[in-house]
Amino acid sequence: MAAKRALVTGSSDLVGSEMVKFLCAKDWKVFGVDNNIRAYLFGEDASTEPERFKLDNDLSNFFHIPVDIRNEEEVKKVFKSYGPF
Repeated sequence: MAAKRALVTGSSDLVGSEMVKFLCAKDWKVFGVDNNIRAYLFGEDASTEPERFKLDNDLSNFFHIPVDIRNEEEVKKVFKSYGPF
């Protein structure tokens, strides 16, 4: 049976990263979309990069995709390349 797959937006922020951990623990293959906009909006102290690096290092079934979900063309590419979810 193929692994279940999920797409998590905001995968490196507080709620998103917890969802990634939850699904990965259940053996899902998780694709996380996050462009670290928090650093842009609130400064480098608010960056989600440390959490993304931790997810990348700790979870072999997590795959980070650095895309801005406001960009429709990039989102279409994500679904074409990695879907279906």
